[in-house]
Amino acid sequence: MANNKIEQKILSTKVVKPEDALKSQEFFLPIVRPEVLTGSTYKIKPNGGHALYITINNDENGQPYEIFLNSKDMEQFQWIIGLMITISTVMKVPNSLPDLIEKLKGVHTPTGGYWGKLLDGKKSINFPSVVAHIGFILEEHLKLSKN
Repeated sequence: MANNKIEQKILSTKVVKPEDALKSQEFFLPIVRPEVLTGSTYKIKPNGGHALYITINNDENGQPYEIFLNSKDMEQFQWIIGLMITISTVMKVPNSLPDLIEKLKGVHTPTGGYWGKLLDGKKSINFPSVVAHIGFILEEHLKLSKN
């Protein structure tokens, strides 16, 4: 976690309602990315198509810090980049990951999803969408990071 050292004396403070704080940029401190992060890369192959590589890097406390998504499927490029940026941004908000994971796992495709294996390679389940599969991988990665 970044060490934000206060260099000056604190002259005053004020109480701000959470909804007002979110409107103010003062609420958000800049996050400095560490020079080195450790992570894992997972490969999924939805419906036998192009592989999607999911790299999740952890911070020095073992918490997921950022995600990278990559595929040769250029038709999917724009949503992959958008999702990657969104997930990485939400990861930096304390205690937000469990809620994000549940929302990702709830995304369904009209085609009914596809069958695939969880990270342990033993259990096969029906993933309702590629986005949901990413949610399951994040959930499993989070469990593995705590061990």
